[in-house]
Parts: sequence; C-alpha cells; structure tokens
Amino acid sequence: MADLFVGKILDNFVMQWLRKPTNENPTHVASPTLYKNISLLSIVGHGGMGKTTLLQHIYEDLKEEFELKMWVCVSNDFDAKKVIANMLECLNKERPHLESLAAVQESLKVVVQSKRFLLVLDDIWEEDMGKWENVLCPLVYGGLGSKILLTTRLDTVASAIARVISKDKEIYPLNGLEEDVCLKLLNNHAFAGVKNLGAHTKLTDIASSIVKKLSGSPLAAKVIGGVLNSKLNESFWLKVLESNVVIVEPEPSRNNILLILKLSFTFLPQPLQNCFAFCGVFPQDHEFNKDDLVRIWIALGFIQESSIEGETLEDIGGRYFDVLVRKSFFDEFHDYKRIYYKMHDLLHDLAESISSEECFGFVGDDVLSFKLPKNVRHLFVKTENPEVLRMIIDVKNLHSLFLTVDYQDLTEILIEIFGASRRIRLLFICSRRTKKISEAIKNLRHLRYLNHDGYLTQMPRSLSSLYHLQFIICRNRGVPSEVLLPYDVSNLSNLRRLELHHKVFSSVPGIGKLRSLQELNEFNVKNENGYRIGELEQMRELRKLKIHFLENVKDAIEACNAKLFEKRKLTDLFLNWGNTVDEKFGSIKVPQLQQLLHIPGSLKQLFLNHLESLQCLPSSLPAISSLKHLELESIPLLKSLPELPPSLFRLYIESLKLECLPSSLSAISSLKFVDLAYIPLVKSLPELPPCLSSLAICSLDNLECLPSSLSAISSLMELHLEIIPLLKSLPDLPPSLSCMFITSLDKLECLPSSLSAISSLQLLNLDSIPLLKSLPEPPPSLCELYIKSLDKLECLPSSLSAISSLMLLELESIPLLKSLPELPPSLPRLSIKSLDNLECLPSSLSAISSLKHLELDSIPLLKSLPDLPSSCSIKVTNCDPELMKRY
Repeated sequence: MADLFVGKILDNFVMQWLRKPTNENPTHVASPTLYKNISLLSIVGHGGMGKTTLLQHIYEDLKEEFELKMWVCVSNDFDAKKVIANMLECLNKERPHLESLAAVQESLKVVVQSKRFLLVLDDIWEEDMGKWENVLCPLVYGGLGSKILLTTRLDTVASAIARVISKDKEIYPLNGLEEDVCLKLLNNHAFAGVKNLGAHTKLTDIASSIVKKLSGSPLAAKVIGGVLNSKLNESFWLKVLESNVVIVEPEPSRNNILLILKLSFTFLPQPLQNCFAFCGVFPQDHEFNKDDLVRIWIALGFIQESSIEGETLEDIGGRYFDVLVRKSFFDEFHDYKRIYYKMHDLLHDLAESISSEECFGFVGDDVLSFKLPKNVRHLFVKTENPEVLRMIIDVKNLHSLFLTVDYQDLTEILIEIFGASRRIRLLFICSRRTKKISEAIKNLRHLRYLNHDGYLTQMPRSLSSLYHLQFIICRNRGVPSEVLLPYDVSNLSNLRRLELHHKVFSSVPGIGKLRSLQELNEFNVKNENGYRIGELEQMRELRKLKIHFLENVKDAIEACNAKLFEKRKLTDLFLNWGNTVDEKFGSIKVPQLQQLLHIPGSLKQLFLNHLESLQCLPSSLPAISSLKHLELESIPLLKSLPELPPSLFRLYIESLKLECLPSSLSAISSLKFVDLAYIPLVKSLPELPPCLSSLAICSLDNLECLPSSLSAISSLMELHLEIIPLLKSLPDLPPSLSCMFITSLDKLECLPSSLSAISSLQLLNLDSIPLLKSLPEPPPSLCELYIKSLDKLECLPSSLSAISSLMLLELESIPLLKSLPELPPSLPRLSIKSLDNLECLPSSLSAISSLKHLELDSIPLLKSLPDLPSSCSIKVTNCDPELMKRY
C-alpha cells in the first residue's frame, strides 16, 4: 500500500529509537533523576503530512517491546485530567469514574509502577509546562526504558515538554513527500479498483502534473486521488488540474492544503456536501459511529429518497458515508473490537469553515468565550458550567442540540430549553447525573431523534405524543430496564429504531403498531392481547427479528398471521422455544412451525434454537441465495439436512441427532467457518470445502477419523478439536495453520510429524491428551505454546530453545516432567503450574534478559530458583515454604 510505503524512512528511524536503551544525561539539569526512566521523541510537521498515520502503523506493530501501551489524542481541547483519564481508558479498556486530578494521577501511578511503557501523545498544541507537569508526573514511577512519542505542528511544544522531563529536545521533522512518492500515493487512490493501469496513460500524465501542486501533502494526495477516482475521464481530470483553487507553494502550509481540500469538497454531490459540512459541528478528533451518523443525517433531512425499490434511507445514508470514506474525508480506526471513524483535523477545519453560519461547537467552561450566534441551527456543547448552558435558551432556531455534561443534572435547564427552542429535530444528551427527561419534552413537536447516554431511569410519559420520532436510543448503564418506556409508546408509528435493553421490547403491548421499526431484538410471544405472534403482521420494514416462547403460538392460523414470508427486507431471523436452554419447553404442533418457517428469500442469517418438534428444515432453504450464516441448535427431531445454500459463509450445528452431514458441503466454495458440536451419531465427515478458514469440532462421540483431504485445505488457519473420544490419529495438517487447539482426545497417541513444517503456526494449545508420550519438533514461527494435563509426557523438545518468536510458554499438570530444556533467549512470559516432579529450572533463565513475568504454582520439589533478570516480576504460590518466603 502506498500509505505504508510513504512511511518507510520515518518507520525505520522511530523503530530504531524505540529499541535503543534509555539515554539519561545526569549532568543536564539540576534535578536529573526524576524522569530518568523516560526517553522522548517529537515528530514535528505541518498538518496533513501523515504524522499520525505513520505512528499508528508503528504502534500496532509493537507487540512485546513494552509492557504497557497508551495512545492519547490530545488536540487543542487540553485538560490534564482528561488526558490522564484517556491513558487509563487505553490501559484498562474502560473510562475511570474519578472526579479529581489527584485521583486520576494516583490511579495512573499505580498502573505504570515499574512497568516499561510506551505513550503516544498525538496532535499536541498546549505549551504550558505547568499543565504538562500535571500530566507527566505519575509517569516517573514507570519502568526504565519507557518512551514517549509525540506529534505536533509546533517546535515550541516539543521544546516545552522536553524541558518538563529534563531532556534534550530530540525531534524528527516531517516535511512534504518527495514528488515520486506523492505520485504513487495519489495514483493508489485515483486508480483504486482499476486493474489495467496501462489503459489510462493520458490520465497518469495528468496525475503527474496534478501532484506538482500538492506540496507533498499525503492528505491532499489521498483526498484529490479520491476525487479523481469518481470520474476516470480526461476532461474531468483536466478540470481538476486547471482549477485555480490549487496553489503551488515551495513548502506545504495549512492554507494551501486547505485550499486543495476545499477543491475536493466542491466536486462532491450536493447531498454529500451537506452531510460532510454538518460534521463540522462536532469537536476535533470526534469519534464517529457510522450507523449513528447516518441516523442523524436522516433525522435532519440530509438523505434524499431513492428510486431503487426496497432501498431504505439507511441504505442511502450508508452509501453516502462509504463514498466519503473512500474519498478520505473520514479515516477508519479499530479499537477494542469496534470500528469508528475520525476526520483529519484539516478536514475538520474545512467542514467547520463551510458550515460556520449554521453549525457551532463549543468545549469549555468560560462563558466569555462562548460567543453563540443567535441564528445557529446545529449546536454542540460540552461544558460543566450551568451559565454556559443557560445561554442556549436564547437560540430560537435550533434544529439539533448535542449536550455533553458529566457532572451536572440537566433536568431543570432542559425544561427551559424545551420551552424556548421548539423546533429541535435532534436531541443528544450525554450526562451521568441526569436520571430523567422532563415531561416538557412534549414541546418538541418536530423531534425526530432522541439519544440519551448515561443513567436514565425513566422516559417521560409525554414521549408517546411526539409522532415524528424516528429514533429513540438509550444506552443505559446498569439501570432497571422495565421503567424506561411509557405504556403507549407503540403510538409512534414513524419509529425506525428503538435501541434499548432487549428486555424492554417484551414489555411493550401492541408493538405491531410500530410499522416502521427495522429491528425487534426480543419479541416474547404470550397468550394475551398485544403480545400474540400476529403483532408482527404489519411490521414489513423489519430487518432483524428475534422471537422467543414459540410454544405460546396457539395454532397454524395464528402462526400464519406473523407473515414472515412477506417481510422482504428481513435479513436476520432468530426463532426459539422459551428464552433459555434451562427452561422446560412446551410443544408446538408441526403445522404452526411450518407456517413460521415460510421464510423470505432475503435472509442473510438464520438461527433456529431449541425447536422441540421441528423434523425438517424449510424446503426453500437451498434457494436462499443470500444466506450467509446458518445456526442450528438443540433440534432433537431433526435427523437430516437438505442441500445447503451455495452462498453460506458460516455453519454452526450443535446438539442435533444427525447421522451424517450433506455431502455437498465440499462444493460450497464460500464456506469459511464450520463449527460442529454435540452431534453424537455422526461417525464420519464429508469432504470439507476448499476455502475453509476455521474448523471447530467438539463432542462428536462416534467420530473416528478426520477427512484425509484436510491437509489440502490451503486456506485453513484455525483448527479446534475437543472431546472426540474415538479419534486415534490426525491426518497431515495444512501448512496454512496459525492456531491449533487440541483438547480431551483420550485415544490420540501422537501428533502428525507435519506439525514441525507449519511455518505459519503461531499458537499451539495441547490439553488433556492422556496417551500422548512425546511432541514433534515445534515450528520456528510459534509465539504461544500451552501444554496442560499430558499424563505420559516425559520431556519437551530440545529445539524449544531455538524458537526466537516464542512470547509465552505455559506448562501445567505434566506429572512425569522432571526437567525443562533450555528456553528461548527472547522469552518474555513463563508460567509453570502443578508439575509434581520438577526439581529445578534451567540455569540459562538468568541469561533471558527479555523475561518479564515468571509464575510458579504447585511445584512441591522446587527448592530454589536460578538468578533471574532484574526486570522480571515473579509470582510463587503453593510451593516450598522457604521458596515462597523468599519470593
């Protein structure tokens, strides 16, 4: 990728700096030892030069070099408590609920104590040394070799922070790209999806001329490349080239890059211009959720209806967003298993300037700096000052209001705002102290979107009179869900999304009146008016539907009333007896069930769980060409499966009395994931699909062998084998495996010798294989090795010491193991538990300078330890009393 190619020089320089030892100069200042554990490097350059992007690649590549990693985007909204809270959130994966600076400082001190950390401070503007002293002082307790990387546009910022930690200023200036590199980056985006670049020689010549005007800016190259990609014709590219908006300057600057970005904005279609410009209301570095932003655009009327049959406003808005991402107006990020998006700060500046007459954002508590235009339509305010909030009352034409107030109860001020600003279409409230929303919300007759993030305990009764409402979103935190909605919320016939705890849905009578609803995450069938299956009849916009307590469907006529087959937009369907696997289910008669299984051809995911009387799957199943995910669980009368759809991506089968699987399984070229569990009658498996990525087999009591063709599946990366009591041997394994788990195989006596040749294997977990006496040589690529409950294993492979990539070794319950071989010199983590005959550890442990964690538990014959590296933390439990006393 061109984006990665751009950063090679910086990447190499920074990686070398990260790996070199700390370089303390004790004679530099009067107090030289305070920050002796920390080194500092500043990346300095204009906006749009790629500082953040390049460091992100480096940050993700670092695995075991540091015990702790923190990434904090600082920006110009500087607050010491907030910066430290962001560090703690990065480390603990949750936001600390601490209200004072001292409290977060103490918490950070405890977390970093004696740990070697990497801290990235991105996009710093603040130069006040006193403020930075508040942020950095807890870090003096970190381990030796800790590093701070920062990015800034200002050389004075780099100097200020260097003075705080008493270091010489060490900077890497990042200027514009060389012209040839910038051209490669531009072409990468301009010709994205183009297979034959040679067919566009005239365009490549024009691109060479355009890139001369981009001042070497990676951001400008990506965005202009996205513009060019929209029309691959000569006249359009010449129009971009000849535009007077692009100005050549010898060095990149904020102004000329902004002009280039403004050019790209002018080439967007008008609806996309409106959507992008509105985003200027949010603060810099705001994290966007795609689905949330699309709903906001819908509520504010930015999405144009489509002429394509069946296409919803959400589909259109999602397409708008994808175009903006493709054109680099938004960048995608991954964190804690979530995906979010951000705008580069220069693009944020552009959106802010374009929308300045209608959008206004404010972060802070200073009333004097809150210069609020009276005619603003879209307002974002983050403050703790009630006087700032009261100024909102003077704005009469608000269409959207975003309020973030952590430590104030907004109830009273909201009453005043609801009385003064009656044209509000969108209301977002983030407040931990606001437990309820006033009944005065009934004044907001135009309200389309209501989002509350906090600790709400009840919704106002008057909410059900706001007939224009399309979205109600309440991301509550641990509050009883039953009290959230008024009884007659089903009057809101325009409601498209109701995002609440799933139990709330089951308490809404007559939910079938919500004909615009797209997701119903829990519908509990009851034998009483307002809760019968027929409530689903008119809900034709549903995309996701989960039905429980099907045993309460009275007869086939009532089942037919659900009209599932008429829901042409339905993509996810979940059908279940009762609500949990522990309940005693009733029995629904077959005719009712067959009516419910008249399913539409639009399905992408089908989940059938605990269907007591189901004897066969719907005959239409093989013809559902869109079906990607099929899950069948606890269907005791289902003894055979029909042909499966050729589009299937994931197949999960658990607790069925099948005697065999369809032979056509091998012909499903799209099938990547297969999970088979608790299918006791299956004795053999058919040939497996050639593109399989993951295979998991658990509790197949009569399975005696795996298909020999397993070794030919060159795409297989994960293999899980668990509780297969008759399996005596494994076939050769495919060379593509990266993870392998083998657990509770009572008759397995040996592992295939081909294991040693799997150069991609990174994780190997062997557990409860009582007849396994020896292990083959492990592959040199191994990063994690777990060996547990191998009763007859007497020794580990001597070649273990040669695996330089090994990051973790765990040994547990291997009773015959008396000694360990030499271990890899780069091993960071070693855990040894319940080794009854182990008398000593290898003396070479003292030479493993990378060893950071050693855990010893229940090793009765171990009397002493060899010398260990000073950086190694040691935990000893249930061992010799003298040994435990020492450690």
